[in-house]
Amino acid sequence: MALHALRDLLVSPRDFFESRRPESLALPAVGAILLVAVVTAVGLWAVMQLALVDLPPEGRRAFRRVFGTVLVVLPIVMLVSWAILAGVVHLLVRGDATEATYGRTFGVVGIAALLEIPATIIGFVRAYMLFASVSFSDPQTAQRQLEAAASGEDSLVLLVWIAVTLWKGYVWREGLVGAYDLPTDRATLAAAAAVGISLLMVLFG
Repeated sequence: MALHALRDLLVSPRDFFESRRPESLALPAVGAILLVAVVTAVGLWAVMQLALVDLPPEGRRAFRRVFGTVLVVLPIVMLVSWAILAGVVHLLVRGDATEATYGRTFGVVGIAALLEIPATIIGFVRAYMLFASVSFSDPQTAQRQLEAAASGEDSLVLLVWIAVTLWKGYVWREGLVGAYDLPTDRATLAAAAAVGISLLMVLFG
């Protein structure tokens, strides 16, 4: 996606979707979700390397086997999660948008996954800083250090994710209006439902 198109998506999503056929965005939406999955996998790998340094060879081999499974499962879980989210939005808009199809709605909803990349990177940078201060050579000490760190919420990461989720809501609302010429109140309701589900995933996921 060209930089000017990305700018329009983030800043003027209604114009972005008005100038494009929603069904043409289904594949880019899948690509955006998979890109987030790749960034997440790279972040996990980078953070876990700190723990691997102190593990014996058999522990490192076991981790690589587990991580191989994660590489397969993570994209599937993310695609399914976004598919469900798009399904909820589609159920809320199809009565007011006669031309709406699930594929079109998935394109509108899923392309907003791009907004998660900065929040994902910030989260893993914070996690990397945390893990860098933990001594994994002693499992009991490492456990105490991790439990102590986990007892306090990382307010910065949480605030970033909340801001990103609200921004996604803006993109969804304006995107639904632009793609389907929906009444503003119906688009707002659908976007608010998606935001609510996303916030629950942020808080309890």
